[in-house]
Amino acid sequence: MSNFYELNLNELDKELSPLEKREWDNIYASYRSGTPLSGKVSGVDRRRIQDTPDESHDQLYFLVVVPYRVKIMIPEEETGFWDSREQAVRVMRGMFGTKIDFVITAIDRENSLCVASRKRAMEIQRRMFAQTNPRIGNRIETQILAAGSTSVIASAGGFDFHLHAKELTYNRVPDYRDVFHPGEICTAVIQEYDPQTRQLSGISIRDAEPDPYIGARERHPLGCRRSCIITGKKNGRVYCSLEENLDCLCYYSSMLYDGEFQIGDRVLVSVVKYLDDRRVILGKILRKW
Repeated sequence: MSNFYELNLNELDKELSPLEKREWDNIYASYRSGTPLSGKVSGVDRRRIQDTPDESHDQLYFLVVVPYRVKIMIPEEETGFWDSREQAVRVMRGMFGTKIDFVITAIDRENSLCVASRKRAMEIQRRMFAQTNPRIGNRIETQILAAGSTSVIASAGGFDFHLHAKELTYNRVPDYRDVFHPGEICTAVIQEYDPQTRQLSGISIRDAEPDPYIGARERHPLGCRRSCIITGKKNGRVYCSLEENLDCLCYYSSMLYDGEFQIGDRVLVSVVKYLDDRRVILGKILRKW
């Protein structure tokens, strides 16, 4: 890779189309000034970094972004502040289609290839976020980076978060990949922030929505019957959706057989009990609807 400052850019760029020229001008500015660029993740590449008998350690993973014609590669250690390499690679594989910020750190002009760092862009985002005077309870724009069946990786204010059920939804979700998608923008509420260290350490997407349990007793009084959808089955428990984001934990009427009921079935449920200390509604499945 040639020394960037020794390149004759006028000669190299003279045949570029206007769109290509604009792309390279943005790259040069990011490299010279350390300013961030944005682009969607189009894939993950692996490259051999050294000859070693242990094949598990001779590959380096890269996020790939192609804004127009230039291939930008972000090495795994520069994709974020992860706890381990395994976590970094796992998240990278789920980031396809996610728009991310990055700073160009190296340019191979002859081969239309660049290396970049998402961590440097995150550091800039953190400084900008601290200037907004964040407080616990404030709302903050949050981006979904990757979604799994039971948890989600999200980014806000230059910080990445591993969010689980209690930070994501009020109701039980069988698979969070059906609800959250890479690149999606959500609103979250700041739960933990230290103004001294400027560390944002807790957010909740769930708390940005009204708590559906409030007023549920009036909307669905004891003994009422409701048409519900079975949303999950686990350890003998059946979860039915009373309304959006509000589940009813159900058991079957004695004449019913669990094998006859599947997730997605519509059923008739009788509301039996409210457990306010646990914020749980109990119900009984009477029959299919």
